[in-house]
Amino acid sequence: MTRERRATRRMPVAESQSAATLCVGRSRIPAVLVNRSAHGLGIECPATLVPAEGDLLRLRIYSGWIEARVVHVELRLKRAYVGLQWQRDLSEAEAAPAAHRLTLVGVIVAAAVGVAAGMYFLCDGLPAGMPRFLVRG
Repeated sequence: MTRERRATRRMPVAESQSAATLCVGRSRIPAVLVNRSAHGLGIECPATLVPAEGDLLRLRIYSGWIEARVVHVELRLKRAYVGLQWQRDLSEAEAAPAAHRLTLVGVIVAAAVGVAAGMYFLCDGLPAGMPRFLVRG
């Protein structure tokens, strides 16, 4: 017999509020919100995605994005039941995949480098090795 660590009761979630999305890297994986308690929640997700206890996950539920820590994982046929402990609410910007944020920064840096290079070419003339057919005049 396992000892229950939960201090509050679990409440089932209405079907209209059960749709959830796990954000793992750049991927968004559909999940189902099964129950909630005062400090946590339970979800079901594909068994191919089995997080380890202690992992931090970003999850979109009916009330917005949250960050939660995995405290329990149980395999059930083709699904995994994951018990999560609520850590904090997230803004839309914080919930964006980390790779997406890095890509956006990369685009901004690339644009800045491109502008700087273009200004160099305009001020200094043609760079060495530029094909003549690209030059007007």
